[in-house]
Amino acid sequence: MTQLWRNFSDLVAVVTAVGVVVGGGVFLGCWAYRGTERSSSAVWRSVGEALVVVWVLVLAAVTLRPLAHAGAADARLVPFADLGSSGDASWQAAAGHVGGSVLLFGAGGALLAARLGWGPGRAALATGATGLVVEVLQHALVTGRRATTDDVLLAAAAGAIGGLLVVVLARMGDRRRARRTAVRVAPPALTAPTARPNAERVRTR
Repeated sequence: MTQLWRNFSDLVAVVTAVGVVVGGGVFLGCWAYRGTERSSSAVWRSVGEALVVVWVLVLAAVTLRPLAHAGAADARLVPFADLGSSGDASWQAAAGHVGGSVLLFGAGGALLAARLGWGPGRAALATGATGLVVEVLQHALVTGRRATTDDVLLAAAAGAIGGLLVVVLARMGDRRRARRTAVRVAPPALTAPTARPNAERVRTR
C-alpha cells in the first residue's frame, strides 16, 4: 500500500459513480431480502451492508491499481522495517501513506463494528486479515507497490481505532437515552401532609 493516494485523483469520479450504483443495488437487494420488515432498524442494517460493499470497492480501487512504473517489488516481511525506512523519505510522503491507510482501514473497522456489533478486537482482526489479502494481491498482481508486514499491522491498528470509536459513540448514545428515559419515568415529588384533617377533627369534637 505504499504511495496509497498517488495517481488516484482520476479515479474519484469513476469510483463514486460505480459506488453509488453498486451501493444502491446492494441496499435494494438487502431491503427486498428482508421482505415485509420495514422498520428503521431494517433500513439502517441495509444501509450498513451497502456501505461495507462500497468500502471494499474503494479499497480495491485504491490499493490494487497498478502504478505507472509498475514492476516487480521485493516484499518486506520484517515488522517495522518499512516504517523505519519511511523516515528517510519526505515527511509529506510518510504522513500521506500512514494517514491514508489509517483513514481507509479505520473506516472499514468502524463500518464492521457498527453493522455487526463488533468490538475493537474483532474489527482489528478483520481489517488485519483484509490488509493481508491486499498485500498478497499487490505482490501477485505486480502492481508496483511493495508488500510489507507493516501495512498489515497498520491496517489492524486502524481497524481497532475505528471499532473503538464506534463503541465509545454507542455507549455515549446509550447513556443519553437512559438519562432521557429516567427523566420521563421519574416519580412525582412527595408533598407534606396538610393540617386540614386535624382541623376537621377539632370541629367535630
